[in-house]
Amino acid sequence: MGGGKRERKSRLDKGQGGAAEFTGFAAFATPPSTTTAAAAASASLVSTQNTVGKPKKESQQQQLRPSPLYIGSDSNVTLIFRKIGQKRDAITKTRALSELSTYAFPSSSEGTASLSRQEQIQAFLHLIFLYTTKLYYDNNPSVRAEVLNVLYAAKDHVPKAWKALLLPTSTASSSDICGMIWCATVDPMTDVRRCATRLMETILAETTTSGEEEKEKEKEKEKRLTLRKSVCDHFTTILGYGRATTLHDALFSAKRRGGIDGQSKKDKKSKQQSQAGDTMTSESEKEDMEERYERVVLCVLDGLTRLVNVYPEDDLKNYDLLSATTNENDKVEDDMDKKPTAKKDMTEFYYKDALDGNFVWKHLSTSRGSFRRATYRLVASLCRHGKSLIYSNMKKLSALVPSVLTSEKDPSNFPSLIEMVLLYIASFRYKQQTLNSLPPSNNNAAWDTTQCGIDANVFMKAMCKVLKRGCYGSSAVQWGPSMLPLVALLPQEDRKLHNQFLSGLWEGHKVTIGVADTSAIIAAVAECVSFLLLRRLSRPEEKSDRRNKDDEASTVEKTEKDDEGDTEKGIKETAQYFIDALSYYLVTPKLPKASSELPQCLARDLYKLDSASYERDDCAMADVKGWFWEEGIPSVMAIDNSNGEMLRRLGLLLQNVMEYAIQETSRKGYQPVATGARIMPSNKCTMNHLFPSCKNNFCQLLERSRSSERGIMQKNETELLLSIISYCGFEYLFANDQSHEEGTDISSIVENFCLNDLLRWIISRDSSPSHSNALKTDYKIFQYCLDALPTIIQKKVVWESILKEMIKAQCNLKNVALGLSILTSGMSENASDGFGGKIENIVQCQTLENLAVEVGNSAVEHFRYLSETRHGQLSDDSDVDEEQAACLLNESIFVETCLRFEQSGPMLISTEVVRKWIETTCKANQSDSVLLFDKLPDEDGSGTNALLKALLSYALSPSSALSIVEKVQLSLESWRQGGPIWNTKGAELASSPQIFDEFRLCSSSSLKKELISEQGKDDALIDLICHSWSERAWRLHQLCTTVNESFSQSTMALIGLDDVELWKSCAEEGNAKRAERFYLCLMHFLHNIEGTDIRRKIFWGQIEPEFSPTKLMVHVLVALIDTSKILLRSMERRVSRIRQFWELLGGKDGLSPEFIEACCREVVHHLSSIVQVIYDENKSEEHFSHLTRGISVLDFLAGILFGKFERTRHEVDSGEEKALADDVNASNIVEGDILWYVKDATSKDEKRMKVKVVKVHRDDFPNLYFTIREEGGAIAGDTASERQTVANRLKAQQFPVQNETKTAVRVKETDRKRQNFEELILKHLVKSRLAIPSLQGQPHSLSQIFADCINTAISRCGLTGKAGLGSVHYDVFHIITSLEKFVCDSIARGDISDGTTVALSCLASAMGYGFFTESSTMNFDILRFKPDSSISMILSLYEDVKWLHENSSGKKELSFHRTVLIWISVAVTTIQEGDIFRKLMNVLNSIGSCLLNVSCGKSEQSLQDTLIFMETVGATQRVAHQCIDYTSDNGAEKDIMSTLTMCFTSIWQNNEDTGVFIGNTDAAIAKPVWLHPFVSILKHNLQENEENILFGSKFFSEDLVALLFTKNKRWCAFQILSVISRGKGRLYSGDTIVLPKETILRLESWKEYLEEEEAEELCEDVQVAASWLPHHLMAEIESWEEDMELHEDALESTVIGRLLLWIACLDFLDSAAVSDMRNRGSISSYIERTGALQKILSLALRYAVINNHKDENWKSCTSMCNDDNDGYDFKVPKIATLVVFRTVEVLPTLVKKWWSDDCPRSLQSQVSEFVQYRVAPDTLKRELARINSASGIGDMEVSGSCVSREVTATYVQDEVSNNMYSNVFLNYVCFSFFRVNTRCDHIHLKLIHFLSANLA
Repeated sequence: MGGGKRERKSRLDKGQGGAAEFTGFAAFATPPSTTTAAAAASASLVSTQNTVGKPKKESQQQQLRPSPLYIGSDSNVTLIFRKIGQKRDAITKTRALSELSTYAFPSSSEGTASLSRQEQIQAFLHLIFLYTTKLYYDNNPSVRAEVLNVLYAAKDHVPKAWKALLLPTSTASSSDICGMIWCATVDPMTDVRRCATRLMETILAETTTSGEEEKEKEKEKEKRLTLRKSVCDHFTTILGYGRATTLHDALFSAKRRGGIDGQSKKDKKSKQQSQAGDTMTSESEKEDMEERYERVVLCVLDGLTRLVNVYPEDDLKNYDLLSATTNENDKVEDDMDKKPTAKKDMTEFYYKDALDGNFVWKHLSTSRGSFRRATYRLVASLCRHGKSLIYSNMKKLSALVPSVLTSEKDPSNFPSLIEMVLLYIASFRYKQQTLNSLPPSNNNAAWDTTQCGIDANVFMKAMCKVLKRGCYGSSAVQWGPSMLPLVALLPQEDRKLHNQFLSGLWEGHKVTIGVADTSAIIAAVAECVSFLLLRRLSRPEEKSDRRNKDDEASTVEKTEKDDEGDTEKGIKETAQYFIDALSYYLVTPKLPKASSELPQCLARDLYKLDSASYERDDCAMADVKGWFWEEGIPSVMAIDNSNGEMLRRLGLLLQNVMEYAIQETSRKGYQPVATGARIMPSNKCTMNHLFPSCKNNFCQLLERSRSSERGIMQKNETELLLSIISYCGFEYLFANDQSHEEGTDISSIVENFCLNDLLRWIISRDSSPSHSNALKTDYKIFQYCLDALPTIIQKKVVWESILKEMIKAQCNLKNVALGLSILTSGMSENASDGFGGKIENIVQCQTLENLAVEVGNSAVEHFRYLSETRHGQLSDDSDVDEEQAACLLNESIFVETCLRFEQSGPMLISTEVVRKWIETTCKANQSDSVLLFDKLPDEDGSGTNALLKALLSYALSPSSALSIVEKVQLSLESWRQGGPIWNTKGAELASSPQIFDEFRLCSSSSLKKELISEQGKDDALIDLICHSWSERAWRLHQLCTTVNESFSQSTMALIGLDDVELWKSCAEEGNAKRAERFYLCLMHFLHNIEGTDIRRKIFWGQIEPEFSPTKLMVHVLVALIDTSKILLRSMERRVSRIRQFWELLGGKDGLSPEFIEACCREVVHHLSSIVQVIYDENKSEEHFSHLTRGISVLDFLAGILFGKFERTRHEVDSGEEKALADDVNASNIVEGDILWYVKDATSKDEKRMKVKVVKVHRDDFPNLYFTIREEGGAIAGDTASERQTVANRLKAQQFPVQNETKTAVRVKETDRKRQNFEELILKHLVKSRLAIPSLQGQPHSLSQIFADCINTAISRCGLTGKAGLGSVHYDVFHIITSLEKFVCDSIARGDISDGTTVALSCLASAMGYGFFTESSTMNFDILRFKPDSSISMILSLYEDVKWLHENSSGKKELSFHRTVLIWISVAVTTIQEGDIFRKLMNVLNSIGSCLLNVSCGKSEQSLQDTLIFMETVGATQRVAHQCIDYTSDNGAEKDIMSTLTMCFTSIWQNNEDTGVFIGNTDAAIAKPVWLHPFVSILKHNLQENEENILFGSKFFSEDLVALLFTKNKRWCAFQILSVISRGKGRLYSGDTIVLPKETILRLESWKEYLEEEEAEELCEDVQVAASWLPHHLMAEIESWEEDMELHEDALESTVIGRLLLWIACLDFLDSAAVSDMRNRGSISSYIERTGALQKILSLALRYAVINNHKDENWKSCTSMCNDDNDGYDFKVPKIATLVVFRTVEVLPTLVKKWWSDDCPRSLQSQVSEFVQYRVAPDTLKRELARINSASGIGDMEVSGSCVSREVTATYVQDEVSNNMYSNVFLNYVCFSFFRVNTRCDHIHLKLIHFLSANLA
C-alpha cells in the first residue's frame, strides 16, 4: 500500500500453455511506469483476441478498448474506482458503484452529469474492464446487480462507446462482455437476473441505422450470431478451469506475484509474516472460492442452455453433416478455432462450430450434483435445438449414457437425466430422417451400435437398475410421464426387452417413499402396457398368417419367434403387468382418495383395450384378449373377500370408464344413446367385456344385503351397486334372472326390486345421519329404476307406493326432500307412453299433497314455538329448542323442494296446497286481536319462517297463480316479522304496483290500532312490544319512501304518531303506561333514522317548514314528562325523556331560537287554558297531571332558550349598554364548574385553556384557591394534568370581549326576550293567583304550580326589566314578601295550619326549590330578598321544647316539618352567622327525629321525607362549614349522622326498581333514590369532620359488616367501618366479653390438641381480637376455611364483600396495634389460627394485577375521592390488588410463611417482585412519616431513601451533630428484617428502641 504499492496482475489459465495474459484488477494504482506497461499489455491482449474475422480498417469508434486504468483527470472518479477495485467490503463497493452511477451517469430525475463526455468515456472503459476481470466474479449479489445498473445507465451518456463495447457485432472490441451479461441473466439471485435481463434486452433491441433495410437485417443477424459466439467463447473459457483453485489462481495469483516483484526485498521476519498472512488469507477465502466457482460454472451452463433454447441452430439441411459423421471414429479435434467444414456462408450458425463437446459433457461425471443437473439440461436442449454438436459426438455420448445412468445417485437429478436420455434417443429419429430419408417411426437406428447407437442390453441393464431402486427416491410424479415415450423408443420387436423394462419399473414401486410416487409408477406401468398391447405390429400379414393353424410355414415362423420373446407367453407377461397395476389400485391400503390420476389412467386404458378387443387384429391384444377378459380381469374385479375401500375404488373405476367412453364418443362425432341406465355409443355393440364381472358383483351385492341382519348394504357397497347399474343397465343385469320365473318382464323385476330391496334400504338408513350419503345413492338407484320403467303409469305407481311406506315409517322430511330433489333432477323427460312424460306428472300425487299440507302446519307451529322462546314467553330448554329448530330446518328444505326453487320447472304440488299454506302462515293477520302481546310470537327477525319464505318466493315468480289478496296477506306477514325474509323478498312483493296501495293502507291501520291498545303492565314486555312496533313502522317508512320519496312527508300520519289528541290523552292522570308506550315507540322509531335533519323532516311532515308545528311538539313534550312521585326534586329525571327526544331532533343547534320561543308561548297558553278550565269547573285533580307536566316542559324550554340566569354582569350607568363580564367571583365557584384558565390575567390576547374545578381549598378563607384539571386534554384521574390557581386567572368566557358594543346589543336583545317571557308567565299564570286570599281559596297543588312558575321566571329570566311600580320585578317581590309575612304572622300566632304550610311551600318553591322545575340557588340574589324574618321565626319556634313535643306527630304537623326542611334547604345559602347554623342544626336534628320514625320508615312517604331531610342536611352542612365562626363540634350533627346511619343499616331498602338514574342519561345506572344524597353527606363529613360519623356508628358496626355483601350499600358501609377502625378505643370493653357462639365452638376445637398454657394464650388472643374486631367479621373469616364459595364459582358480590371485609379487618388490626403493640401479636395469632389468610390470598391473587408496576390506581380504590367508585361500587381487580398489598404490609410474618408453604409456584416470582417494588418502598415511606410525626424525639431529624433502603437519623449531642444510619433490608423473601450500622460513638438506646419499634 502507499507509494510502494504492489503491481497487481492476473492471468486467466485457459487450460492452454500459450494462453495470453490479462492485466489484474487494480493495476491503475501502480506507479506510472508499471501502469503504462500494464495498459500496453492489456491493449495488446484485447487487440489480439479480437482480430479474428475483423476488417483491417477500423474506425476510431471501433478502436475503443476496455481500459485497465482510469486515465481521466477527475479526482472523485479516481477515488470511487479505488473503492471499487481495491476494497473487499461488499457494502463499500456497492455504495461506490451507486455513487459512480449518480456522479458519472445520472438519470434524468437525478440531474445532469458532473463529468465531461471524455471523462465519461474513460470511466466507462475502465468500468468495463473492472466488470470483465473482477466484478463479474464477485460473490456479493448486490455488487453484481449494481454494476449492471451502472452499465445500463451509461447508455444515454456515452452511446457510441456503449454500442462499440456492448453490441455483439463482429467488430466489437470485447466479445466476452456479451457472454458474461447473457450468463448473468440466469444468475441464482433475483436482483442480478432482473438487472442483467434488462441490460441484455436493451443490447438486443439496439439497432444500427444504416438507412437500408437489407443492411439493417444483415446487421441484426450478425449481432445475434456474434452473441451466440460470445456466449460459447465465454462458456469454453470458464469450463476450462477444472477446479475452484484454478479459477481463483487465474484471477488473483498474478496480483500477488506482481506485488512481490515490484517491491524491494525485506527481512526474514517480514517474509515470514507475509507467508503467514497468505496462508491465513487462503484459509479464509476457501469458502468464497468454492462459492464463486460453483456459481460461475452453473451460470455458464444454464446460460448456454438458455441460449440454445432461445436461439436454436439453423436447419441442418444446409450443413455438411457428412463431415460431422464420417470422422466420428477419429480423434475429436480440440482446436476450437479451426474453421468448420460447413458452408462458407457466415450468416448461419451451428453449435458444433462454436463449442467443443468435451467441455459440454465434461461435468456429466463430476462429483458435484448441481453441475451434473445443469449439464443434463444443457445436453437435453442441444438434443432439441443444437443437434449438430450431438451428431458429431454420438459415439462418445452413446457410450456415456449407460454409465451416467449407472453412476447417478442424486434423487433431484433424475428428472433431468431421464429427460436428457429420452431426447438423446429421440434425436436419432431426426438424424435418420435427414440423412437416410427413413421414416421417423423406425426406432432401430438408436440401438444400432454400428451407426453410433446405444447398446440396448447395456442401456436396459443400467435403466432397470435405476428403475428398480425407484430412481433412488426421486419423485416419480416428475419422471413417471417420461416412461411411456421411452418405451415407445425401445426396439419394437424385442418383447423380452419390453418386459425387462416393465419388470424394473414395476419393482420400483416397492421402494418409493410416498403413496403419490407409487401411484405415479403404477400409472406409468399401466400406460406402457396399454401402449405395447395396442401398438400396431410391423408385419400384420405375417400376424394373420401366424394365426392360421393349418399353415405349416406360419408354424415354423412362430417357432422362430419364440426364441425372440414375441410369443403369446411374452404378451401375457406384458399384459400381466396391467392386471397387477389394476390389482394394486383396488387392494392397496392407504391410497389417497385425492389421487384421481391413477383410476383415470386405468379407466382410459381399460376402455382402449376393450375397444381394441372388438375392432383390431393387428395388435398384441388380439392374441391374449380371451385370457385377459375371461381370466385376468375377473380375478382382480371379484369382490368375494373385498373390503369397503376396494368396493369404493372399483365403483370409481367404473365411473371413470363410463365418463371416458362418453368423451370418446363425443370426440369421434357419435351420438350417445340411452340403454336402460347406460349411455353407449350408437355404433358400438351393447355388450362390453367388463359386463360379466360387473353382473357377478351385482348379484353378490344383492345377496349380501338380503342375507345380512339389517337387510341393507354399506355405503361403499351401495356406491358400487350404483356404478354397476349406471354402467351396465337393468336390461343386462336382470336378463336371465334366476330368482324370477322364466319369461318375467324386466319392468316387473325392476318394480319388485324397488318395493323390496330398495325400499328396505331407504327406510333403514333414514334414522341414521351417518347414512346420508348412502341414502343419496339409494335415491339415485331409484331414479335409474324409474327411468328403466317403460310407462308413466308404472313410474307413478312405484313412486307413490314408496312414498306411502316412507310416510308410514315417519321418515325424515329432509331425506324425503333429498329424494324428491334427486328424482326431479335426473329423471328422463322423454320417456312417454302417450300420457306425457313430464316430471311433475310422475312425482305429483295425492299422497305428496297430503304430506305437504301437514308439513306446512307443522312448520308454522315450530316457528311460533321458537319465536315465543326467543321472546322469553316459554321456559328455556336448550334440548327442546334444538329439536324444534332441526324440525323447522327439515320442513324448510321440504317446502323449497316442493316448490322447486333450486331447479327449473313447475311445482311438485298443486296450487290448492299453496293456498292452504298461505292460510296457515297468515293466521296472525287474520285474527281480530289488536294486542301486540298476542302477535309478538310472530315477530321474528331471524328469518326462520321457512313456509313464509317459500311462499314469498312463489308469489314473486312469474308463474304464480296467487290473487292480490293473498299476496297482500303474505307481504303483511313478512312485514310484521321483518328480518332477512322481508329485506330480500317481502319488500319486493309489497312494493309491486299491484298491491302497494292496499298494503300501505292495511299496514298503517294495523299500526294505529296497536298503538292505542292497552298492552299489559310489565315494563320489559312493553319495551319489547314498542321496539317491535317501531321496527315495523320503520320498515313501512322505508318501503314507502323507496316507492315514492314524497311519502316521507306523511310518515307520522301513516304510523299514527301525529294525532295531537292521542298525545293529550297520554298526559292525563292514570295514563302513565300509555305515555311510556308512546315515548318508547317514538324514540325507537326516531333512532332508526340517521341524521337530525331527516328526523325533523319526518317528524314535521315537510322538508323546510315555514311555521314549525309547535302544537304537536308541545303536546309530545308534555306527554314525555316523567311524573313518578318517588322522583321528587329530580328534575333531570323528569325531563330525561324529552331531553333525549330533543337531542334526536338536533337539540339547541338543530332547532332555531324562534321555534323554541314559539313553543314556550304555546306551553304558556296551554297551561293558561287548563287553569281557566279548573277555575271554571272547580276540578283540579283531573287536570293536575297536565299542569305539572306543562310547567316542567316550560322550564325545560326556557332553560334551552335562556339557560340558567346568573349575575355574571357588571352594571353601568343608566342609559348605557351592558356587556358580559369575563371575571368570576371566587365565592361562586364550586367543584365541577367548567371555566377557562389563563396564565397571564393581564394579557387580553393570552390563549385560554378549558379546565374543570376539581377542588375548592378553603384553608386560607376567605382567600380561596382552586385545584383545576385540563378538560379533554388528559385522562380523568391523571393528577399530572392538575394544577392550583386563584380566581383572577379563571375566566367565564373562552375569548375576551373584544367589542363591548356588539356584546351589549346582543345582551340587550336577549334581555328583551327574557322580559317578554317574564311578562307572559306573570300575566297568564301567576298574577293575582298567589295572593294570600287566592291561596286560601284555591287548591294547594295549584298554588305550588304557580310558585314554580315564579321560580322559572326568576332563575331563567332574572327579572331583568325595570324595578318600579307595576313592573314584573315589583310584582314578584310583592308576592314573595307577602308570602313570608303571612308565614311569620302565622308562626307568631302559633298557627301551623295547612294555609301556613302551603304559603311556606310556595315561598320555597318560588325562591328556587322547584317541585316541578329545576332548582336554583341564585333566586335570592336575583330578587335581592333576605329571608331573615322567616328563619328567625322558625328557629324561635323550634326552640320551644313543649311546642315541639306537642307537634311531633300528626299528618298536619309532619307536613309542616317537611315544608320547614324545604324552606331551610333553599334559604340556607343566605345565612352567614355561625350561631344561626348551630341553631339550624338543632332544628334539623329535631325534625329528623320526627320524620325519620322507624314505625313508618319503609313507606313511600317516609322515603320522600328521608330524601328531603338528607338534601337539607347536606346543603346546610356545605354552607355552614364555609362559615368562619361555625364549628362542627356539636352534638346536633353527630345525632343527625347517627340517625342517618341507623336508617342506612336497618330501614332503607336496597331496591333498584324504585331507583333513579345516577349519572348522565347516556350511561345511567339505576340506584336507590337514597344513595346519592347519603353518599354526598358521607363524603362531606369524611372530609370535614369524621367525629360526626364515628359518634353513633359504633353501635351499628355489626350491621355494617353484613352490608359489605350488599351491592348498593357496600361502599358506604366500608367508609363508615374505616372511620370506626381509625377511631381510638375498643369496640367492646369490659372485663368479660361475650364471644360469638360460632367462635366459642371453634375455640374449643382449636384448644383440643394444645397444651394448657398454649390454650390459655389462645383464649387470651381470641378475647383481645373480640374486643377490637366486630363479631360478625370474626364469624365470617372463621367460616372461610370450610366455605367452598371461595373457589372459582364464587359470585362477584361475595368476592367483593370478602375482600372488603378483610381490608377492614386489617384496618382494625392497625388501630389496635397503635393502642398497644401487644394487640398486633394477639390478633395475628387469632388470624393465623382461623386460616383466613391463606384463603383470602388465594382469592385475591385470582383477580389481582400484581405484575403491572406502573399502575397505582389500586392504592386509592377504597378512598372516598376515587373517581372509579364515585360512591357506588368497587372494581374487583383493584380491590384484590389492595388486599395483597395490605396483607403483606400488616402481616409480613404470616405472609412469609404462606409464601414459603402455600403460594403456587407459578405466582411466587410475581409476589416477590410485588413485595420488592411495591410493598417495601411504600412501607418505608409510611414508617418515615410516622417517625417524623412522632413526639418525644426532640430535635432529631429522620430521613430515608426508598432506593437504598437506608434511614438516616441526625441528632445533636454535646453541641456536635451525629448521624446514625440504619440499613433497612425489606427483602422480597424475608420481608421485614433490618440491621443497624452506626458511625457514632454513643447511640442512645432510646433511639434504637424507637426505630426498632416503628420499623418492625
